[in-house]
Amino acid sequence: MSCQAPECPTPATWSWERAATPAELAEWIGSGDLPPGTTEARVTKLACDEHAPDAHRRTGLHESTCTAPPATEGVCNCTPTYPENNAQFD
Repeated sequence: MSCQAPECPTPATWSWERAATPAELAEWIGSGDLPPGTTEARVTKLACDEHAPDAHRRTGLHESTCTAPPATEGVCNCTPTYPENNAQFD
């Protein structure tokens, strides 16, 4: 699979998750992919080395408004939530 950054044809080398947006939830519920009343879902994001967030940010769940990719040099516009064992990265 390719990097999801706009116009980047490079194969994806990294993945991470972000929360689904309200619009995505509505679309998936409307299409029958999720049951009515679902309030949370995750979206898998893919990127190449250049566009992926840095290593510790890839371990957390990104906010639904996160713009990565593109997120060059480990920068994204949110503060991912981390599993308890990764709290040192907050």
